[in-house]
Amino acid sequence: MRGGKDYDARWGKRMRGEGVFAKLIADRFALSRQRYGLNRRSLRQLDTESFAVPKQYQKTHKSAEQMDLFM
Repeated sequence: MRGGKDYDARWGKRMRGEGVFAKLIADRFALSRQRYGLNRRSLRQLDTESFAVPKQYQKTHKSAEQMDLFM
């Protein structure tokens, strides 16, 4: 709750909880991240070399054209 209101339309306030219950949820989330090792940054880099254009789109379509969602 935000001062007794359900919603506050001000920028930066909308999606953030305030008060005791919001702090309780944030603390529980932080502890769970720590418990499961999700509070560290991954040391692995993203490898984009494995990605390729599907064969059906390699010769028939321009590379800048968007692929069909439902093929």
